[in-house]
Amino acid sequence: MMSSNRLTKLNQKAYITDPELHEVHYAKNKGFSFIPAEDEWTLDQHTSDTFSLVSLHESESEYKLLYLKVLAHLATSVAPKTLSTYLYALTKIEFPSNISEFKQRFNRLSESYQQSLKATYNHCKALNYGELIPFADHINEVGIKKTGSQFLHPEKGAYTDKENASISHAFRVTTDEFIRAFSGPNEIHTPTQVNQLGILVSHQLLRGITRRPTQLAQLKWSDFRPIGIGFNKTIKSPELNDADALHVRVFKGKRGDFRGYAEKRSIRLTSQLSALVILYHHHYLQTFIAALAEQGISLNKDELLEIRGRLPLFPDLSLFSMRFNDKETLFKSLSMQSKSLHKASELIMSSLKSFSDRYFSPYLQSERIDSTKIRVSNNRIRHTVLTNGGRKGLEGGALAEITGVTIDAVRAYVDLTNEVRADIDNALADNEVLNSFGRISVADLQSQTGFIQLNEFDEEVAVISAPHDCSSCLSSLSKPLGCYPCHNFKPLADANHHYYLEKAERKLALNSASSTSPLVTRKLTEVVIYIKATIKACEAWKCKEIEMEVS
Repeated sequence: MMSSNRLTKLNQKAYITDPELHEVHYAKNKGFSFIPAEDEWTLDQHTSDTFSLVSLHESESEYKLLYLKVLAHLATSVAPKTLSTYLYALTKIEFPSNISEFKQRFNRLSESYQQSLKATYNHCKALNYGELIPFADHINEVGIKKTGSQFLHPEKGAYTDKENASISHAFRVTTDEFIRAFSGPNEIHTPTQVNQLGILVSHQLLRGITRRPTQLAQLKWSDFRPIGIGFNKTIKSPELNDADALHVRVFKGKRGDFRGYAEKRSIRLTSQLSALVILYHHHYLQTFIAALAEQGISLNKDELLEIRGRLPLFPDLSLFSMRFNDKETLFKSLSMQSKSLHKASELIMSSLKSFSDRYFSPYLQSERIDSTKIRVSNNRIRHTVLTNGGRKGLEGGALAEITGVTIDAVRAYVDLTNEVRADIDNALADNEVLNSFGRISVADLQSQTGFIQLNEFDEEVAVISAPHDCSSCLSSLSKPLGCYPCHNFKPLADANHHYYLEKAERKLALNSASSTSPLVTRKLTEVVIYIKATIKACEAWKCKEIEMEVS
């Protein structure tokens, strides 16, 4: 029964004459309902999923009833985040009532707001809300002026090759550190420690499968299977330890209910990423079983297999401290479709940033901005993958499948002009920091911590400043040829780098002539660029030394 206070508030909104707007509507997540005429709508379980409609109710717009209707319709069919962008854009433009004020306000908005309004008014047109159709027609007629390409934005666009390489190095070094910390198979770690390992796994997954945090937030352990075992097959063990590689089932982030629509194809993980997921899985289960044991709950193999499938991949830490009291309560608290005890996508994103600042930042490098300004973010990773794919001429279908989006969503990367491609190539290849190579004397380098890199003739070529970082290097090129682009490799100024330049250029010419994969030739091109820069820097250092001796 509706409270008298709530009824009074509704009665104050005399303009809401449609009885349907006083009825209960269900959000996209059917577990949540709202009444359009109320001041506040709660559309999902997180605080960011509650919306205030006060600005609309208090506006002087002649069309606020129509705006309320379209927002109510959208609230039942789009994700709360999407609705948030629509509502905020309409609030920004003050719910206009005539085309003149609409044009004036619309032209002052940024591109992102204009895009949100275009989508909103096109919904109005689809719903045949006549008074609002002229606004949609105006936007579609004049279009939205692009504010400029973000491909090369140093803090928002694609990473340069050097930035991307430094991120790979940071991931590799940090992963090695965690593998060492979790090397004891029977050691029980605290929930906080397991959570940190989980954040590393989420970073690796975001980069490895190029999906969004909101999609990671939906994953459960049942979504990981050894290669060759489908998701419609029954598995007999809760362990993944014997798997050579895994594949993961991913759910669409912007369609349907929580875990409502799985992508058509699972994604195969690399053997390295599979091993990290398996390590996390082992210690996650160990810690969870220990937490249950403290409550006197013991699960047999079949029970553990069942509950494991329901456990969120990235849980809220309360999972390990919650009092279930008995098995029945435990199984009721977790289900295959429930969001219960899943870490919210917003919390995943904040955890990713904190983790990156702590573990990755010391290793990040850039030739165009201060390295402290580099952010390891999902958007930039996806942008880099799509930009590089566009540079290589991949078709829309391939780019869409890589990132799990529609072909329309990757259109900008497919439609790159030759001029834009050239601009991107030049910008991403401009490695000004290479000038720092070779400027340290042989004596100074040899006095640093590390070991001397010898070539096949036992000649000294460089100092490796952090030898242990090389253990998990995946470069397919031989040493030291493949080492030149690595910031861990400090070339000696007196070494014969010309020999390796000739060797790299020979390899590049042979691979280019044989139509080898662009990935191989691109890596060799990068090596050639770095060796040339090394030679140039070494010669500059030698000239400086001669000038000092003469003076």
